[in-house]
Amino acid sequence: MKIAAEGMPVFVYRFISAFGASIFMLIVTKATGHSLALPRRLWRPILLVAFFNGFTFLFLSALGLLILPSGHAAVMAYTMPLWAFLISIPVLHERPQAMQWIGLALGMAAIAVLLIDSLHGEDNAVTGIFVMGGAAVCWATGTIIVKKVDWQQPMSLIVTWQFLLGSLPFGLLMLKDLPGLEWPPTDVVLAVVYTVVLALGFGFWAWFKIVEMVPASVASLSVLAIPAIGVASGGFILGEVIGMTEIIALALLLGALATVVLPKPQ
Repeated sequence: MKIAAEGMPVFVYRFISAFGASIFMLIVTKATGHSLALPRRLWRPILLVAFFNGFTFLFLSALGLLILPSGHAAVMAYTMPLWAFLISIPVLHERPQAMQWIGLALGMAAIAVLLIDSLHGEDNAVTGIFVMGGAAVCWATGTIIVKKVDWQQPMSLIVTWQFLLGSLPFGLLMLKDLPGLEWPPTDVVLAVVYTVVLALGFGFWAWFKIVEMVPASVASLSVLAIPAIGVASGGFILGEVIGMTEIIALALLLGALATVVLPKPQ
């Protein structure tokens, strides 16, 4: 995704990503024999999900990838379960236990490690931390909405409408970038295809299915390995340095998520 974000204007990239993912999931929805119509009662929640997941999360995460190394960006993006935990208290009326508050403290410590390191790095790195943190909050908010609403519709349809509606603002914002736009290199094209089919299309469908089927705390287990993959792939594919800062922040984040999602002793 970082390759794609750096290889073309950000609004063009995100329009292609969101609109392409919506078309991909539309085909999946039709192929599985479901209608594309959305009941009127679901328009308000789908607009909220589209705003938080289909537009704001994609916009902020793309900006964060442009500013931060991919490892830092992955660690910040996957603080999402921690924010979902906080949002679930007033929205889902969950009552957090002591270990969950400890987990929140560990997660904040991971962010602090990255912030302190960023103060001695690039001038705009701190901005990138807050931008990617904002993306995580938006993703968490969208996840809580998905969990709260009784959709009674296939998740492929929800993902279709989420990205179709979310792509509309990007379509307007990218107009200024169209003059002089050239066909991108092959690696950028492949990165965009990966984003459309796997990261957004299949990825959000799988995530929503998990959120639909199991409690949110259990669903969070499915994202524990992703920051580690992001840090490792940034080193192997992009040649980014994996230092003690990334390792410490990742360890704190994994510890935080473990305290949130692991069941209480019986």
